[in-house]
Amino acid sequence: MSHARMNGSPKSSDCPVSQAASPYMASGFMLKQLAAGVITAAGCALFVNPMAGLAVLFGVLLMIGNAAWMDRRMAAVAGLDEEADQRSLYEGAVFRFAGLLIGLLIAGASGLHLLFVALGIFVTQAVLFFAALQRFSIDKT
Repeated sequence: MSHARMNGSPKSSDCPVSQAASPYMASGFMLKQLAAGVITAAGCALFVNPMAGLAVLFGVLLMIGNAAWMDRRMAAVAGLDEEADQRSLYEGAVFRFAGLLIGLLIAGASGLHLLFVALGIFVTQAVLFFAALQRFSIDKT
């Protein structure tokens, strides 16, 4: 796959949405995910064993990194035509999926219990889901 700019896509410095002002980073979702992940990891470290807590934290960081990677990709496609936009987002999804698999392989090879890594992934996604529901609720008055 070529890393060349497609169809006049903006350079990262030309991108109208900076990483600091991106929806994911600015919304506080990442901090909520990190807080829930640290609390879950501490609970697992206390009540199961320290390696379980480390595995949960690894899963949390894996998903936060994946979400930040997607956030950067979405900011990079701002201003592209629809076809180039879709192609770039699909390429990003493939890379994020491969990154997730590599992260899981690293966790397994490092001796982290994959069930606890999955717990960290689940907690991170659940927090994002409920925070998004709260933020974008139709019933909001």
